[in-house]
Amino acid sequence: LAPAVGIQSDEPRLRQLALRLVEGRRDVLEATRALVDWVYTYLEKEGTVSVPDALATLDAGRGDCNEHAILL
Repeated sequence: LAPAVGIQSDEPRLRQLALRLVEGRRDVLEATRALVDWVYTYLEKEGTVSVPDALATLDAGRGDCNEHAILL
């Protein structure tokens, strides 16, 4: 959960979004499913030739499996 290059887990926008998506969910599996479902439906599936970055992916709203994983 610690921030790393391309994974800005301490970024307020990402934290607020994640908290909003899991709000009211007490079960870890249910919360995880909410995050996975949101990423799957939010991001357009599109091949990219870039280094994945969570914030850039959120802003672009599209990416391949690497962008999906980095945003999740």
